[in-house]
Amino acid sequence: MINLFIEQSKYPQALKTSIIRPIYKNGDHKDTTNYRPIAILSCLNKIVEKAITGQISAFLLKHDVIARAQHGFQKGKSTSSLLMDFSNAINMALNNKQHVGVIFIDFKKAFDTLEHNILLRSMDSCGIRGNVNNWFKEYLNNRKVHVKIAEHVGECGDVRFGVATGSVTGPLCYIMHVNSMVNVVKKCQIFMFADDTCIMYADKDLGTIQSALQEDFNNITAWAHDNGILLNATKTNIMHIHSSYTRSDKNSLISIKGHSYDCLHDRLKNSITCSCAQLEQVPTCKYLGVIVDNRFNWNYHINKIVDYLRLTLCKFYQLKRWVSRSVLHCLYYALVDSIISYAVGTYGTTFKTYLNRITNLQTRFLKLLLDKNTRKQCNGQYDHLYRKFKIIPADKKLT
Repeated sequence: MINLFIEQSKYPQALKTSIIRPIYKNGDHKDTTNYRPIAILSCLNKIVEKAITGQISAFLLKHDVIARAQHGFQKGKSTSSLLMDFSNAINMALNNKQHVGVIFIDFKKAFDTLEHNILLRSMDSCGIRGNVNNWFKEYLNNRKVHVKIAEHVGECGDVRFGVATGSVTGPLCYIMHVNSMVNVVKKCQIFMFADDTCIMYADKDLGTIQSALQEDFNNITAWAHDNGILLNATKTNIMHIHSSYTRSDKNSLISIKGHSYDCLHDRLKNSITCSCAQLEQVPTCKYLGVIVDNRFNWNYHINKIVDYLRLTLCKFYQLKRWVSRSVLHCLYYALVDSIISYAVGTYGTTFKTYLNRITNLQTRFLKLLLDKNTRKQCNGQYDHLYRKFKIIPADKKLT
């Protein structure tokens, strides 16, 4: 059946209808833009998507089509691998006594605003042509959605843009769509995980950094316009990262303007100045779940983890009265160890005194997993119990 779908470039209209569940992200609950639309698709639709995307992913991997800077939705890559590359590049620059400028780029509703014809051309440039490309055209056209909140279902609406968030094909389509972005970045390093993108440039001279970042950011702005992606300059931030041992004026700024496409076009044509707003320079920024700071010592991220662990520890003290220690052990791995382990290859290189704050809280969790007699026998020596419970202290996770 799936082979016939592709051979004939057909797809049943009944499988093109999805239910949208709005998932709250942050901000004002009454603002509809603060909700992420998750598409609930039929099981048969997902089986078809998985079979087709599996073949396409294998083709893209075999022929090394997707840019190596892209870490999203690819075998052997993840947010952790991207953060490792990102932190290694910055640490190398700081070790060479260089300043680092980073622009964290925000794309507005990236998955929801893709223009279908441009997407199909992008897929064609990635080698997805012929019947498969024609099938995707049929798959994207005439899609319908219902919004469902609790038991209330809205009227059926048409989908003219974007790929469904929650579909199997959506992420793969998106990384093919943005694959050409790396070609316009001429000077900076670029790091990509789907729509989470940043560019970085390192040098001892702040003027050189500013010039390189501005040029490549202008290129990305023009590329985004040509490819139907909305770049949100107001939420795009810049950070000046430097070591405490590197000389720097405390008020030094890397001034980058968030030019619109029209502004860039007019400036090239008429050589005029503009009044476009500058990107905000921030001391910290949340990137892929970790908090990056301008000294790159991970103090802010450690504080975030410690605050979470303290709150969770209070819940564990309440739970120990009602559940067994084996259940607490499972909850520890689900709610505690997963948080500590995420990106530990990145933030784990910080000062040991910072990591000891996490380890001390781990020990308090460990005490809850022990009975009273065992705690007395330990007499404050918990090293062998870490091994017994197969729990690795935070300060030893990289060793």
